Amino acid sequence: MKPIVWILVIIITAGVLWAIWDAFPDKKFSLPEGTNTLIVGYTKRDLARELGVSSDNIQLVQSVQREWPDGCLGVKKEGQACTQVITPGYQIVLEADGKEYIFRTNINGSVIVPIR
Repeated sequence: MKPIVWILVIIITAGVLWAIWDAFPDKKFSLPEGTNTLIVGYTKRDLARELGVSSDNIQLVQSVQREWPDGCLGVKKEGQACTQVITPGYQIVLEADGKEYIFRTNINGSVIVPIR
């Protein structure tokens, strides 16, 4: 086979493999096992401090992966500058004393924003 044919076969194969890989949306959020649990723990800790209760009294209602429109996780405050980049993370809903609290986080939990 001529070298040009091999090059075309490789390019076509790479394109097909890329299309297959791109069809799996969860690949963008591949996390080490337990990361989501840690992030939920971080948000429970923050809410427990805010409410002055034990984190044992706070229950997880929902944790959903999201893509936020910016580095401020879609929650801009007056005078705050935000990076203009899609930011993967979570929306976490917790419940304490019958009331729900919503938090947004980045993918590693280093940024936690309460929604009030």
